[in-house]
Amino acid sequence: MSIFAHLSPSEAAGGTSLPVLDDQIVRAPARRKVPVEVDLAFTIDRTGSSAEFARGIVTAVPMIANAIAERAAKVRCFLQSHGDLDYHEHPVMLVSDGTTEMVAEEVSRMQFGGGGDALEHHLDGVKSLFETVPWRGNRLRSRSCLVLFSTADTKPLTSGMSAEALGAMLREAGVLVYAVAEPSQGIEALVKAADGLSFAISNDPSPEEMRSIAAKVAASISASIGQAA
Repeated sequence: MSIFAHLSPSEAAGGTSLPVLDDQIVRAPARRKVPVEVDLAFTIDRTGSSAEFARGIVTAVPMIANAIAERAAKVRCFLQSHGDLDYHEHPVMLVSDGTTEMVAEEVSRMQFGGGGDALEHHLDGVKSLFETVPWRGNRLRSRSCLVLFSTADTKPLTSGMSAEALGAMLREAGVLVYAVAEPSQGIEALVKAADGLSFAISNDPSPEEMRSIAAKVAASISASIGQAA
């Protein structure tokens, strides 16, 4: 029997009273979480090249993290910023094994500046994050996700490793790779080798554009979580 059989006409029409069934308040059932643990790691280009999407970052990163937290049984969050190594701007881990709230707070504090030219060390930022996060590695019960935010193209890895080799290493480790970036040859080579997904942004993305992309990234990760259940 429909619960609406117990409602008054005004309630059924959308009144403010809560529907009642057998003297109990009827509430929308909470969405059941999938028994999967997720390592969710972000690396964000903090150089002046990325100043254009500073507003969108504040919205997009927490949106992705919160969507995954609503879906997975447990989420460990990692947040790194990276700069231009030619100017001694090394990757900095801002949140390690933290919460979505910690990520949102640190992202809101980020300052964008530095770097001396258009190209940045995005690949080194990805490699540093991959090597720093203690990934769980159990592909049946967990998911490992790395999300890159960047603008401009990337410089080659300082180690001499190719973008393709780094992507293959991520793929073999079971790390899902997502790039939210301006279209560029180096990033596309990384993502393709990693069997990841890239989401193109303009060089001056609006918060609405970033919010749309964040929803797509979260949906993809959520779908992967469902497959692991």
